[in-house]
Amino acid sequence: MLLFFFACQFNSQQTESSTSLSTSDTPVPIRIESEEIAPSDFYMGADLNGDGDDEEIFADKDGLRFGGNMEPIEGEIKIGVRGDYTQDGKEDAILGLGSSKKYRDAPMRLLLVTESSVQTLWEQKSTQNMITDLHYVNGDIFFVHSADDGALHSAWIRKGEYSEIDSHRLALRQIPLKDDDVIVGRVYGDKPRSPGDLRIIAKGRTVQTIASFRGIRALQLGDLNRDGHRDLVVSDGWHFQYGTMARARISIFLGPDYNIQYHIADMPKDYTINRIEIHRTDPSLILAQGARAAYILHKEPLGWNVTVACRYNEGDHAYFHYQKRDTYVLCSGRKASRNRIILP
Repeated sequence: MLLFFFACQFNSQQTESSTSLSTSDTPVPIRIESEEIAPSDFYMGADLNGDGDDEEIFADKDGLRFGGNMEPIEGEIKIGVRGDYTQDGKEDAILGLGSSKKYRDAPMRLLLVTESSVQTLWEQKSTQNMITDLHYVNGDIFFVHSADDGALHSAWIRKGEYSEIDSHRLALRQIPLKDDDVIVGRVYGDKPRSPGDLRIIAKGRTVQTIASFRGIRALQLGDLNRDGHRDLVVSDGWHFQYGTMARARISIFLGPDYNIQYHIADMPKDYTINRIEIHRTDPSLILAQGARAAYILHKEPLGWNVTVACRYNEGDHAYFHYQKRDTYVLCSGRKASRNRIILP
């Protein structure tokens, strides 16, 4: 029954739009209430003090600001996740830093941000100094980083110790599935300019190939249809001619076997989705961080509607920010904004 319900939801949505995917019975879209906040290269939220409301964590010219504190940092924040890594009942923020035009010599770093401190969990230099993916999983940290061999290496930080899993070329996005199984998404294939692919790999051996549309730019897992199995949410529209051929699109592969696929959204005014975040308590809300805007996907009875949460410049970020009564989207940039989601 849940599978049939999910299929009906997808099939009712066909029209491309930057604000919604229309249906015969046009749903009432969610509304966004926006306010400008201090400019920042990066914004995210985490409940650092455990009071039920997120603190804003952001970087400015002086350093990293969090909960009234400021710490100088060296490197550009590429990605962040939240989770109780210190096991003290409060959320921590884990940040992945690397080099940039501003920080050309900065190494790769994983920073742990708690209520009152910042500490380095891991640091290493490579030819590119990139951390390309990052996940908090049951008390441990999974991440993907560059190395001198030109491959992208997946690894765990468990109890403060680094443990490498595997390495793959062009596999910017990876997420652990279970045991030694890792879902690996590549932007390109083995041949020059060939489409990327999506595979489940265990210790270097391909366990399953998942039929994606093109190259992979984002991965996330979550139980979207509440059947007890985690579904795979994918941005799978990358193309080497990204100016004309790449598509900002989202697909879902139903767990637990990921053989059934639904394409649920296109954002035609953008060309890629670089990060996907599923709402922590309401899987009917998905945040898709595009190159030019952040989008909220909201599951309605007849399909998924897409609403622009904010517009920004390429390289900016968007993250969910939770308060006891409301959910916001924090968007970084020169015109950074806090955007409240108002459900119909």
